[in-house]
Amino acid sequence: MAVFRRAGLIAERIHHLPLRLLLLGVAVGLQGYQEIPSEWTQAVIGLTGASVLSFLMMSLSLTCICLAVSPRLPRWLGGKVGRSLARVALVGCLILAVLGLRQVGLMAVESFQAPTYFNDGTLLDHNAGYLLLHGQNPYTNSDIVAAIREYHQPAYFTTPLQQGKLAGQQDYPTKEQLSALLAQEPVGQPNQVLEFESHVSYPALAFLALVPLVWAGLPTMLPFYLLCLALLAVIGLRAVRRELRWWVAVLFLADLPVLNSVLAGDLDMFYILLVFLAWLCWERWWLSAVLMGLALATKQNAWFYLPFYLIFIYQRRGARDALGRLGVAGLLFVAINLPFILMNNSAWTAGVLAPLRDPMFPEGAGLIALSIGKVFPFLPHMAYTILEAVGIVGALIWYFRWGRERPEAAIVLATLPLLLAWRSLPTYFYFCALPTALLLARASYQTTQETGETRAVMSMRAAKPVQLVLSEEVS
Repeated sequence: MAVFRRAGLIAERIHHLPLRLLLLGVAVGLQGYQEIPSEWTQAVIGLTGASVLSFLMMSLSLTCICLAVSPRLPRWLGGKVGRSLARVALVGCLILAVLGLRQVGLMAVESFQAPTYFNDGTLLDHNAGYLLLHGQNPYTNSDIVAAIREYHQPAYFTTPLQQGKLAGQQDYPTKEQLSALLAQEPVGQPNQVLEFESHVSYPALAFLALVPLVWAGLPTMLPFYLLCLALLAVIGLRAVRRELRWWVAVLFLADLPVLNSVLAGDLDMFYILLVFLAWLCWERWWLSAVLMGLALATKQNAWFYLPFYLIFIYQRRGARDALGRLGVAGLLFVAINLPFILMNNSAWTAGVLAPLRDPMFPEGAGLIALSIGKVFPFLPHMAYTILEAVGIVGALIWYFRWGRERPEAAIVLATLPLLLAWRSLPTYFYFCALPTALLLARASYQTTQETGETRAVMSMRAAKPVQLVLSEEVS
């Protein structure tokens, strides 16, 4: 009976696959709101209205992703609602895809021009590669003031800290305030710069991967992140079902938040590629474990995926296999970072833990947006940490219960608790939809524990093209 029940669940999952992918299209469209400059929205609806709308749009987007990976689609998505949703998703994503083609063209042009980094993390990584090639330790010699002036970057793309002249200030500093403060900061004395984050704040692979480009003298690191996006697209599209490739390709072009993040040189594109490949290649023991280790050594966000990955492996291969992969991934993380740990352990720790330890301003599209918009008062900083921890525990419990049936849910569950954090930047959530779509639409759902009866059902129930949702009801 268990065999037939599982076969029925898989058949139902494949039958509803087009609608699940359409939900991801809606999520991509909703996230596009975050790319509208905040100055524009605040000028029209004020700070409170802009903050509330940002929170609602991000929450609705993540809700759509969660529905797409839920064990059962709710009944209200059937019939007219499902068909209306399909029309909105199809038309909206096709329109956004046209804009996406423009962004791809901009990437090709700007790959050979002087960079404009919209986040200081990429700027510091670029500078870290330069420091390393000149025999310096990036974790001790990083200087945000020198990097801003050397690469001619605007001061307002830095990360201000609530200390020094900004101590006690609750509202995020204005562009004019940041420019004025940075103009007063000394060069060559990073330890004296209190108002700006000057640490290289990521594990070592974040900048080690950029060293070849810096050595080659490229003016920007954009080609590397563009390569990561291209690899995700090529490998992902080859893995998905042939009849669904056109829709997944449209999602890639329609996902303006991801394209804009790549255009800005956002590091998230690198780590999410590695996390996706670790899941895609999970049956190849060493390759999958190595890919997860590389992801851990790239950015702290990847750490949230590790417990979900271990649950995923445990449910398919057992505790021994999961522990073995944990050991490989952990050893690789240590090996990549060990030279910098040995050179200066305290500097490496201060850099990698900077997002947790340094007094950064509250920012983001999560729960904190309601306090930024003056809807609710700010809670103590620790309260957001506790909420985030509770969210992580809840997400892990859900995945342990339903992860065998919905393994791709890990992509969104790993980042969902960040919606409750002190800093819940939109980029934390931008990279959920595409990997989820690729894993949902992949060509095979088989695992080593599935029986011949289950595989037979899967082979007979080919996924329907997405457009059929327009003419069918969800049962």
